[in-house]
Amino acid sequence: MSDQIRQYFERYAENGLAQVKRSLVAIPFFDDVKKRLVSGEDLSQELEGIKLAGADKTLQVVLETIEEYKDQMKGAWKMHDNLLRKGKFSFKQIKLERELMPRFEIDYVFDNAVRSVKVEIRTAGETFKIYIDAGKDSMRSQMALHELEKELTFVALIS
Repeated sequence: MSDQIRQYFERYAENGLAQVKRSLVAIPFFDDVKKRLVSGEDLSQELEGIKLAGADKTLQVVLETIEEYKDQMKGAWKMHDNLLRKGKFSFKQIKLERELMPRFEIDYVFDNAVRSVKVEIRTAGETFKIYIDAGKDSMRSQMALHELEKELTFVALIS
């Protein structure tokens, strides 16, 4: 199995989980600030910027910040465009009642003339498992993995 492929998708999973985690921590905090500002509570002792900007401007900034974190959450698992052109990508989010962080199932199938390479990423909390499958025929599998490595190298060079 290729270390380059595994490392690329490990970094992809780590970055995705980090973005999701940041958003999951920030959104409730800013929602609480928003509720307190809407109710008219004076937060100038806790947030010094309110004294300078005022409550209305602060509320506007808080609403924009919440939207930014929601967008980050949606974009956490965005796959590079070059990889999307060369394969199929699917994403599923599973929210379990007793878990703070949703689970994610990410599937990417890299298509080439030799054979398809399937990459599956499964998360649970802050952990993940990566499965890479290029089939059983070792010669064709190695060629398919090599093609994916070339594409990942190209992606790394242009990113």
